[in-house]
Amino acid sequence: MLGQVRAAGKGHEIAAAKALLKQVPVAQRVVTADALLTQRDVSEQIVAAGGDDLFPIDANQSALLKDATAALSPWMGAERLPDGLPTGVTTPPIWLQRELAERGGRISWFIDASPKVQHGRREVRVFWALADPEQNAYVGSSGTHAKPWPHLAQICCVERHRLFVRRGQVIATEVDIRYYVTSLDPKRADAKALLALTRGHWGIENRLHHVRDVTFDEDRSQMRVGAGPQTFAACRNLVIAILRRSGATNIAAALRTFAARPANAALLVLTTGRL
Repeated sequence: MLGQVRAAGKGHEIAAAKALLKQVPVAQRVVTADALLTQRDVSEQIVAAGGDDLFPIDANQSALLKDATAALSPWMGAERLPDGLPTGVTTPPIWLQRELAERGGRISWFIDASPKVQHGRREVRVFWALADPEQNAYVGSSGTHAKPWPHLAQICCVERHRLFVRRGQVIATEVDIRYYVTSLDPKRADAKALLALTRGHWGIENRLHHVRDVTFDEDRSQMRVGAGPQTFAACRNLVIAILRRSGATNIAAALRTFAARPANAALLVLTTGRL
């Protein structure tokens, strides 16, 4: 946790995020965020500060989503099993690749499949990244802004397949397709690197926000007045950071352990997570 800014209330998250970006080091870093922050002025602010962005596209940017889908659809061929599970990527037609190369563009793709079932689930991900100067100069302009998305270098898509397995049999399958825009050009980040960045973002969700929402039950907190909510949020972040630094992988289990051993908890705080 590098920083924290209190939002003025529901609907003010974007303004709070922009204020936070002014406080943290952004230069030579890649900023990822939820779809709520997929905003033109946020992207402009990040790039102006010397950083790069990788933002998901959701219904809040319907024109951008429509343009990105149309741009990538000719390239998203995949070899599939009868159940739809991808096993490979179909090579785009030679003429299509030639035209892209003549425009100075590039297409890359990567398949990431978990080798075995973990926690009753197996995942397969296919990631495409298209760098096309022609599309970059258009995507996002079909909406009310009538201008392309700022600093767009690649249009991306990830297709996630989740297989739920019980006793060696697949009992259910979920498919999720999500599009992204990024200012990272293909020389700095190809499909494999961009997929790793998107997974890193969800790692933050799982290791921080999920812990605050579920383990600390933050959403049901009755703290509403003054600086109380922000202060207690900072305390929760501090506790998570100390426990992570001490090597804890399960925050709920670590809290139970230290609740039974308060002396060890005090020692952990005094040594800043280094026992």
